[in-house]
Amino acid sequence: MIVSPGAKAMRLLLISTLLSVILAVGCGSPGLPGLQGPVGDQGPQGAQGWVGDQGAPGPLPTSSDVMKALQPMATKMIPQLKGGAGFQGPDGPVGAQGLAGVDFRQSPAGILLDQRSYALGTDTTITVYGSGFARNEFVLPQIAGANPRGFAAAGGNADIDGVFSTTITLNTSGHMVKAGVYSLQVNGGEGTYVTIPIVISE
Repeated sequence: MIVSPGAKAMRLLLISTLLSVILAVGCGSPGLPGLQGPVGDQGPQGAQGWVGDQGAPGPLPTSSDVMKALQPMATKMIPQLKGGAGFQGPDGPVGAQGLAGVDFRQSPAGILLDQRSYALGTDTTITVYGSGFARNEFVLPQIAGANPRGFAAAGGNADIDGVFSTTITLNTSGHMVKAGVYSLQVNGGEGTYVTIPIVISE
C-alpha cells in the first residue's frame, strides 16, 4: 500500500495535536507538599584525619607572667583559708598581785679584790672593796660554785657614800677549797648586785 505525502503529513499533524492535548492536561497546578519523612540512621564515623606538624615552641614565661597567672588563684584561696573573726570572750578574773621584783643595779656599783689570784696554803683571806652601793646598804659577798664551807664571808654596811670593804676567810682544812675560777657575787639589801671572777690557784 502506497501512502501519499499528503496523508503522511496529515498523520504527523494529528499525532502532534494529540501530544499537545495530553501535555496540557497533564501539566496542572502543583499539589500540596507531603509530610516530612522520618530522620535516617546516623552514618558511621569517618576516619581520623592526619596529625599536623608540631608548632615552634613559644617563649618561656617570665616571673611577672607567673605572678599574673597565680594571682587569681591566690585571691580565691586566701578568703577560704582565713576564717572569720570569732566573738570576743568575756574577761577572766583578775589575778593576785605578784611579789615586788628586785631591782638589780649593775651600774654604777662595782667591786675590787686586793689580789689578782689567791694561792691555797699561802693566802687565808680575801679583801673585797666596793663602791656605788646605796647609802648604808647591807652587803654580803658570796662565792658561787664553790663549797660554802670553804669560805666564811663577813657582811657589812656601806657608808653614806655607798662604799664598803669586807673580808672572806679561806678554810683550807680538809681540802674544803679547790683550785679554780669562781664567781664572786656581792648582793646588796637594797637590790644592788655585782659579780666578778676570782682565781684560786694551787
